[in-house]
Amino acid sequence: FDDLESSISSLTGTITVKGDLAVTGSLKVLGSSAGSAVIPAGSTSLTINSDLVSAQSAVFVTPNIVLESPLSVTESSPGTSFTVEIPRPLDRDLPFKWWIVN
Repeated sequence: FDDLESSISSLTGTITVKGDLAVTGSLKVLGSSAGSAVIPAGSTSLTINSDLVSAQSAVFVTPNIVLESPLSVTESSPGTSFTVEIPRPLDRDLPFKWWIVN
């Protein structure tokens, strides 16, 4: 659109923006691009289902407790899921937050 002065109540398909996009108000993204999860005590990994993960995604994970070893995203299945892993099981639950950036 070169000039859009009326409102759009429904639009299906893909919108491509070349240049900057300014949003006044809020921008709603369907699906969760961020969330929280827990690797249960005694486990070393957890798979999180998300249709927003792609081959180009950066997935960031942040533990909610102090760890001696890293928390890593070890696998990613575009459009399906990603897996978060630790090197060895803990004796307590490991809560963490995750964020997908495309």
